[in-house]
Formats: sequence, structure tokens, C-alpha cells
Amino acid sequence: MIRARSKAALLLATAALAGPIVIPSAEAETGSGWIPFGTGGAEVNIFSKTTTQDPFELQTTGPLTVETQHLDVGPNGTTGLVARQGILVVGVAAGVATVRSAQNQQCASRTIGAGSALIQPAGTVSEIRNQGSDKLELYAVSLTADGLQAAATPPPGPCTGAEASGVTSQSLNRSVIQAPFTAESKGTSDVYLAALRVAPRGAVSWHTQHRPLVASVDTGQLGLHIAHSGECHLTDYPANAGFYEPPNMVHEVRNDTDGPALFYVLAFAESPRPVAVLAAEPEECKKKS
Repeated sequence: MIRARSKAALLLATAALAGPIVIPSAEAETGSGWIPFGTGGAEVNIFSKTTTQDPFELQTTGPLTVETQHLDVGPNGTTGLVARQGILVVGVAAGVATVRSAQNQQCASRTIGAGSALIQPAGTVSEIRNQGSDKLELYAVSLTADGLQAAATPPPGPCTGAEASGVTSQSLNRSVIQAPFTAESKGTSDVYLAALRVAPRGAVSWHTQHRPLVASVDTGQLGLHIAHSGECHLTDYPANAGFYEPPNMVHEVRNDTDGPALFYVLAFAESPRPVAVLAAEPEECKKKS
């Protein structure tokens, strides 16, 4: 076996999808708590599974900050009008979100109900309101070039909005992906926001996914193990580091330490296909006696 450890950008290749479903859409329901993921001592908790027609397109040239948040917006509450420097992915877990943003020199409005998601490209000036009588629950992931932040005062434009009010937010995780990469997801996409925990010496079993996945290590240390061109590449990621799992490539996420590990993921799947399927361990990654 040839093993390479590096922090270099991940290589992209194509591998055939094979094996049983890791997350069947009919069985892995949101809010169900921790459920087994694969066969290697890993569990997943899906916070939000939503569907969107919005495209996801990302190309990085340097470090990328990934922040995952949970937000509750009370009746008549608002996030306030914000100029975002990076991509924002928002899944609506409960309630109805009214999203206002500038489009074609006008202030446009759209509603996003529970079970749906919106994806806003970098540079969008927008506001999310709760105009209903029930709580609005959101899970949001922002992907921003490291060092940039949302503007406190948006530039002049067609949309005007009040200050944020009635919002309770919790930052679940913040990490930085150091290696540049390119990812996209178009058409109808299921969007998963989840946490996975991996037991000591455990692993997320060998698998593939056909659309991109962005991961953020919260606690512990994880290794991303990828087979490519007859070699087995293993890159280690400590807490607060993020990584990208390329589509259509056989890989595993492993915990080679004596302590537990926890990481968050933002994943896409072509609806209604499963987000991932199990795969056989590649020959180049099998341990030699």
C-alpha cells in the first residue's frame, strides 16, 4: 500500500457508485436523534433535510471559513438586512421564511416553507423575516473567504430593513478549510445539514456521494482517506479544521485516536437519490500484513 499524508488540494476523479444505501431518505428522518451511519462505529444526527432548486457553486483560491448556525426567529422577527460576503445555505426546519433581497434594481420577496432551502450567492444583500404567528426555525451554513465578514451596514440599495429583532442564534461550529477546491450542485437538490460522531478507532465506512460535501471538525481529530490512481491518500484534520469530500470518489472518514470525534456536514444529493452509498474498500487502501 502507498500512503501519502498531505494538506494539498484534493484530487478529483470518478468512481462507480456501489453498495447499499448509507442514508435511505425514507428512514433517516430529521429530529430522530443519533442513528447508525454505515458499519464503522459512526452515528449521524440530521438536523435539517430540505430541498431546493437554487444552484450551489463554489470555487476557492485560499482558506474558506465555514460557520454552522441554528436560528429561531419569533413572530414578526427579522434577521435584519445584511450584506453577505460569502455563500449562504439556509434550510427551513419549521415555519415559513420570507426572504427579501435585491434583484434587478428592485427589492424582491420570496417565501420558503418548512422542508425547503435557499442558497444565496456571495455578495447578496438580504433579510429573512418571520411574518407568521409560529416560530421560524432555521439551520444556516455560511461559506466565506477567510477574513471577510458580513457588512454591519449594507450599501444603499432597493431593500431597506429594520435592525435584527426577535432572533435567537447559536453557533454550532466554525472551521477553516485550507485547501482550495471547486464544488457545484445544480437542479433539484436535497440539502443535508447534520452532525456525525465517530467512536474511538472507528470510521465512517467507505462510501461515495454524487454531489459535494463540506465537513467541519468540532472535537477530536479525523482522517480523510481517499483512493486515487492506485494510491491511498490520508490527510488528518484537527478540531476547527474543515475539509471537502469530492463527489464520485471512494473515501472514508476515520478516527485513529483513543477519544471520540464529532464533525458537522453540509451535503447535497440529487433528489430523491440518497446522499451516499457504501463502497468496497479499495485494494490500494487495504493494510498489508
